[in-house]
Amino acid sequence: MKKSLSSLLRLFVLSVLVGMAVSPVFAGNYGRTSVPEINVVNNSKGVAISWEKQQNIDKYSIYRRQGLSPAVKIADVSATKNVLYIDKNAVSGTKYQYYAVAYYKGRRGAKTQTESILYLNAPKLQRVENICGGISLEWSSVAGAKEYRVYRFNGTKVACISKTDASSECKYTDANVKNYEKYTYFVVAVNGKFKSACKYSSSDKYMTAPKLKSAANANGYISVSWEPVSGAEKYLVYKKTESTKWALMKTVGNNVFSIKDTDVKNGGQYSYTVQAVKGDAVSGKDENGVVKEYVNVPGNIKLANSNDCITVKWDSVSGACAYRVYRKEGNAATWEKIAQTTNAEYNDKDINDGISYRYTVKAIGKKGGVSGHLSGKKLVALKSLTLRIYSMPDRVLLNWSPSAGATGYRIYRKNPGAKSWTFLGAVTGGAMSYYEDTGVKDGKSYIYTIRQVNGSQMGSYNATGFSFKFAKAPLLTAVLSPKGVRLQWTKASQGTGYIIDRYISENNSWSVVATINKITTLTFDHTGAEYGKDNYYRIRVKDADMLTNIETIFAIDPSKPVVALTYDDGPHPTVTHDILDVLEKYDAKATFFVVGSRVNEYKDCIIREAELGCEIGNHTYNHTILTSVGKSTMVNQVEKTNDAVEKLTGIRPVIVRPPGGSANSSVKSAVEYPLVNWSVDTLDWKNRNSTSVTASVKRNVRDGSIILMHDLYGSTASATREIVPYLIDEGYQLVTVTQLMQLKGIYMEPGKIYYSGY
Repeated sequence: MKKSLSSLLRLFVLSVLVGMAVSPVFAGNYGRTSVPEINVVNNSKGVAISWEKQQNIDKYSIYRRQGLSPAVKIADVSATKNVLYIDKNAVSGTKYQYYAVAYYKGRRGAKTQTESILYLNAPKLQRVENICGGISLEWSSVAGAKEYRVYRFNGTKVACISKTDASSECKYTDANVKNYEKYTYFVVAVNGKFKSACKYSSSDKYMTAPKLKSAANANGYISVSWEPVSGAEKYLVYKKTESTKWALMKTVGNNVFSIKDTDVKNGGQYSYTVQAVKGDAVSGKDENGVVKEYVNVPGNIKLANSNDCITVKWDSVSGACAYRVYRKEGNAATWEKIAQTTNAEYNDKDINDGISYRYTVKAIGKKGGVSGHLSGKKLVALKSLTLRIYSMPDRVLLNWSPSAGATGYRIYRKNPGAKSWTFLGAVTGGAMSYYEDTGVKDGKSYIYTIRQVNGSQMGSYNATGFSFKFAKAPLLTAVLSPKGVRLQWTKASQGTGYIIDRYISENNSWSVVATINKITTLTFDHTGAEYGKDNYYRIRVKDADMLTNIETIFAIDPSKPVVALTYDDGPHPTVTHDILDVLEKYDAKATFFVVGSRVNEYKDCIIREAELGCEIGNHTYNHTILTSVGKSTMVNQVEKTNDAVEKLTGIRPVIVRPPGGSANSSVKSAVEYPLVNWSVDTLDWKNRNSTSVTASVKRNVRDGSIILMHDLYGSTASATREIVPYLIDEGYQLVTVTQLMQLKGIYMEPGKIYYSGY
């Protein structure tokens, strides 16, 4: 059976602390007074003198001596009633000697032995309180004490939990406690072998105080958070200002570990602390709490590319003494502090062109508080670009290195001496690297600048600009010749020679194919063309900012035989596409002599013919037999068709096939274009049999042949599927009429009829 708290403590006080042992020794006979033995111990009320009660004794006289002073009787104690006397006049920290004299029937007996003791007051527990980190104990100091020993009773046993030097503060925090447990404490003052009595006090049920994590400024509130306490049923959140004491602000449930305090003002300083509660157990609280000066968040962040840096601006915060600027580069997850400034703007010069940056700003208050921040604004760094400028035959070419961060470019121009820039035009696409200014005059000077854009974001630009004087550059043409590709150009007005470049699609770059050191040399035969492909050429003028136009030509090997497939009377919505499918598959070229009235009706056919590099020839507007009409009608039939094709493709036909092949002297005189007939007639319009058409080609074809067919019949499309691979296997190159004539060295003249390249 468990003993009660009071009985356990009573036994402990009597047997452990007091150390009292009563000796039942009274020597002598009853005819005279006997001499008792006494014990003296410190009591919570004074010095306790005790003895064992004896018979035949009337009273005891108690004497006390202090130091060398004579002993003084301090009390007579009736032997019939008491065996204990407490000297309540003892002063803590003073050493006393006590003895007693027994009396029997008025006769004085011998005195007892003398017992010494240093009196020590019993420390009084002034505070037993749950605090942050344990149970806090505070007790009254005791004069004469050199040490304090703190004891704890947990319901089953008493244990000493601390020994503290008396020169220290009279306080102790018991951190080795458990939630929802109740404890009893007492303190004993000690000086050597002497110990005080004690007074005990019980705690409330203990709860761990929540550990405060942070108080952070956000946009419009302070966020306060703490660590959860095991077993807690709710939390009490307290708040105070510099002029107020702790006051309960909010009670939250056991699954809530943070709150938002929106009742804050810019520049105000606030402290927060939290208590945990379970039933009747309430934890202590961190009396210091977490302190935060609330500072408004800098808002209205604006970014701009300017002078090869990103300028960050924001609204100033009243009372802020500084601002911290943060940045994220690309897809970085964390903010990087890049600057601290007292101004409400910052120029970030440490940027890389084309990289995306996000910025945000925090304000610093007068008391050191740091504001929260917004999610920030994002901007792609768009630095100023360097322009390379060339004169072309009829325009100025602006060239630059494309930027990875640009979605386009804006071009500006001004005249020397002008203050403001004039917007010339926009270039769409970040990979684009050139712009052509056609509004220039020979011999006149201009100043240009360029600005990158990314969506609606504008980049930096060179404010000085790039000055340039326009002078007409040579005009380049390219034709096929028996030697390969012949380049011809007009003479440059300045410079020391020419550099001829060809574009290599595999490398996406230009390469030099020839350098000419005489300004008077105006032709060059390129024998290293890539046969069977489009070749792009340009000429740069040495020692001058001049560049010709870019000329494209489909290169054909002059050492191999060539054939020109021609199709009349189209386009047709299905047959033409079937034929084009075959040509595209084998990278072959052909010439389509189109009827003008069908051009706008079947635009997709015409556009595809041009895109595949086929030649579009003229077959009159209404398939009119030219020998049957007058000159004006002839001219109208031809030019109306040319207009329709040029409007749709940008390419104006340069050859005419008269319907039926009919051409007399009147036709030759009226039509100012070369007239093209044929050397192999497949009669596909008559037989409409693919086998017959194919056989005709195989039987009659030779190097330089011009073969006649019509893209109106499905049988012709079927024949084309056999003819094209057959001719390629036989070593023929399938080219346009114009290409065939150029390669054979035949200059086609207006008003003259051509039948083949031989």
